[in-house]
Amino acid sequence: MRLIAFGCSLTFGTGLECSDSKPSEKSWPFLIARELGIECVNQARSGSSNKEIWHNVISFNFQENDIVFIMWSYPERSCILYPKKDKSKQIGSWSEDSDIFYKKFYSDYDAEIMSKLFVNHANYFLEKNNLKVFNLVVDSRFKYIFNLDNRIIDHVPVYIWTHENQFPLAADDNHGNEECHKEVARLIMNVLEIKHSIPKQKKMPLLKRFKRWLKINDFRL
Repeated sequence: MRLIAFGCSLTFGTGLECSDSKPSEKSWPFLIARELGIECVNQARSGSSNKEIWHNVISFNFQENDIVFIMWSYPERSCILYPKKDKSKQIGSWSEDSDIFYKKFYSDYDAEIMSKLFVNHANYFLEKNNLKVFNLVVDSRFKYIFNLDNRIIDHVPVYIWTHENQFPLAADDNHGNEECHKEVARLIMNVLEIKHSIPKQKKMPLLKRFKRWLKINDFRL
């Protein structure tokens, strides 16, 4: 039995102890796998869109009894896929030529519909192959991606973006730190009723959280 994880930087563990090619063993998927006593195969990639996550899911060589965790990313991201495995041209606020994409080819409606399709097909694919899958999404604002017409896909209501704002940032000053990942892993296991030994993490004082919120939103005290 293995735990197979898919997602973006928030699943990869960017900012923790990791390299560009190897995910951090302090990320939430590794923490959950460790509590379960099974191997973790973290297939997340920093900057991934839901399109890229979907493609990685349907291209992966699963084994019988694998447990799959997918933390879906921001719907506004996209990518161009290529035949070579693990290769894509990512489209996001950080990427080259992104201004052209967002000005001429992007709409919120299209991003929403496409994310719903990627989520729905990935889950259909996994269920057809008798694999247990647990869905999450990075932010509660995007939980609508689990609702496609009459098909509602269950998801674990734990949103890592919320916890990024409750703990100090990681070394890159942009992603959640080790305590953030511990808290996310703890909450996921609580929801799924998995026995674990991770204690509740101590959050930043409210004033510090408020000051950081002001900084993020370009306000000043």
